[in-house]
This record gives sequence, C-alpha cells and structure tokens, in this order.
Amino acid sequence: MPRFPIHTLTPGQVTAAPVMNETGVVFLPAGAELTAALILRLQAMGVTTVAVTGDALTPEERAHRLAAIDARFEGHHTNPWMMRLRAVIVRLQVGEETVQPHA
Repeated sequence: MPRFPIHTLTPGQVTAAPVMNETGVVFLPAGAELTAALILRLQAMGVTTVAVTGDALTPEERAHRLAAIDARFEGHHTNPWMMRLRAVIVRLQVGEETVQPHA
C-alpha cells in the first residue's frame, strides 16, 4: 500500500490503513478523510508517512498492481475464500473494492 510523506498529503485524501504511533496507539482509523487540521495534528505528533487510498496511484501503477494480483489468484476464481482474500489484497494494495463474481 502506498505511503506518502506527511508534507505531501492534501485534505480530502483517505487513509488506507490506521495511522499509529510506534507503540500501536491508533491516531486515525483506516478510511478517515484527512483535513488540513488533521494533517497538522499528525505532523505535531511526529507522524512522518501515511498510507492513503488508491487514488494516489498512477493509472499505470494501479494496472500493474491489479495484474500482479490477478496472476497470483489465477485458477482460484471458483474458491470463495480465495476471492475474499483477493478482495482484501486489492483493498490494501489498490485502495478500492472490486466487484466479485457470484459463486
């Protein structure tokens, strides 16, 4: 999942993973929309990077990641557990939900 330096973040971006300190205290949950005030507060708390959702990926990087995920799950499209795992990986790596085929 892409992590970006705190000084490059902009209001409106969404966290892709919880923002935590080194001891595991959660400052922001995954899915939190960043505001200017939150970004400043995170900087003041010493946060240096934040994982944000896939909208920060270039279209080429997004396509590359999806292709790599599809290659790993080739031949498992009828296994519902594998498709659930694939959906989680897509969410973490690309920052979006995918439409799953009906079993």
